[in-house]
Amino acid sequence: MTPYEKLTITDFDYIEFAVGDIENAASLHERLGFERAASREIAARKLTSQLYVQNDVKILLSHSEDADDYVAKYVAAHGDGVCNLAFRCTDVVTAFETVVARGAKPTSSPKRYTKDFGAVEEASIQAFGDVRHTFLSREGSMIAAGFTDPVLTSNEGYGLQRIDHVTCNVEQGERLRWKKFYEEVFGLKDSRYFDIHGKHTGLYSTVMQSPDKVIKMPFNEPTEAGSQIQEFIDVHHGAGIQHIALLSQGILNSLKQLRERAIEFLEVPANYYEAVPKRVPNVEEDLGALQALGILVDGDTHGYLLQIFTQPLVGPFFYEAIQRKGNDGFGEGNFQALFDAMEADQIRRGKLASSIKS
Repeated sequence: MTPYEKLTITDFDYIEFAVGDIENAASLHERLGFERAASREIAARKLTSQLYVQNDVKILLSHSEDADDYVAKYVAAHGDGVCNLAFRCTDVVTAFETVVARGAKPTSSPKRYTKDFGAVEEASIQAFGDVRHTFLSREGSMIAAGFTDPVLTSNEGYGLQRIDHVTCNVEQGERLRWKKFYEEVFGLKDSRYFDIHGKHTGLYSTVMQSPDKVIKMPFNEPTEAGSQIQEFIDVHHGAGIQHIALLSQGILNSLKQLRERAIEFLEVPANYYEAVPKRVPNVEEDLGALQALGILVDGDTHGYLLQIFTQPLVGPFFYEAIQRKGNDGFGEGNFQALFDAMEADQIRRGKLASSIKS
């Protein structure tokens, strides 16, 4: 059994946002094709949560009026953002005890919660910044602690099916520290490294991935003060989850519906599509249709992928939609175009002076 296999992780489970205005966050996720599946109230924490689902994507929106609760503390320190990334396990106790023995800091020990319609077992640890990781297993229709009704909703939404990867931003000089943490504590492997520079700024990125390729977590750090990664850290007041990529099997249809709901996406440089036929010659989709929707294309001899990034939606956090057609990468060939587009957006917003020299 490998160090990763000992954790019995089978997939990402839910993403929990700490928010100051839960109804505003709920309205956003409804526009993204999610449907409210359940609500909970935990009086001891003065906590209200709403669960939103789309296929196997679970988004938990949480708000607390207790200044000492970690959800309220997250909002006070960072504004709205992802405070908790949960992993589905078959054996929570073993996963928790293993990561703690390897050096993780526990935040809550394993506890089992039971109702007549199911049960859930949970435990959590501290990760980068103020983000937590929860390990959980469940039976029946119980989703998480505090939910008193079964979760039965089945919602196909706009075809966003599961979490593909979770991208994390850490402070300059901290990327290798967290690379080591996820290697030694989780048993993830360093699968890719990127050194991306635009005209003015840059980033370094290391992708940590499970041997079965189910868990994928890129870690970015800024190369200088003007970097878009540093802007995230400045706005968020520390390290955090920058974006979550959601997998679609029909990204053109997903994007048409998202754009109809006024979801805004990062603009692609006008000349981007000129090089696509030569760079990725095996694309089956109509290039004009991809260009009309602003979908990026990347690939190799094994296949290609289609991807697009929203504008920031929750604080500096944004979503990515991705469709994989035989390609396991992260759109490396798109990084330069994407980085240039984000730099241009920084300049438009006055966050980066156009006169800065690289």
